[in-house]
Amino acid sequence: MEEFEIIPHEQWRNVCEGFSRTHRGWLICLWVVDTGNLEAGLADNTDKAIRDLELGEITVERHGQRTDMVVMTRGDQTHADHIIRGVVAVSVERDTDGRANGLRIDSDDNKTALVRFRVPANPESLDGLAPGELP
Repeated sequence: MEEFEIIPHEQWRNVCEGFSRTHRGWLICLWVVDTGNLEAGLADNTDKAIRDLELGEITVERHGQRTDMVVMTRGDQTHADHIIRGVVAVSVERDTDGRANGLRIDSDDNKTALVRFRVPANPESLDGLAPGELP
């Protein structure tokens, strides 16, 4: 059973910077689903906007009253940036052991972006750098 740690608006930038730094190079998938379907348990994992690419960075951009986020990823031969406009809520998804499984980013168009690791792990248990982190 997953749990969501709701992040206060004023902490979004710091949390995303720390999350990016801690998990840079980890393989992620990103789904965009209807928030109502997600809340009702009807969302599925078939509509992936990003599939098995390395996390580069998640940035927070303010445009007046609106906040956008950009999830930047990369792979061997490609990269993909996904923009989430009008962010209204951000949560860290955690498993029962407290490990971060990813982020949930809700937007004002009733869509939810789910950024999830292909294989969740404690960062301190990993034994080296991801290929994208090598000098």
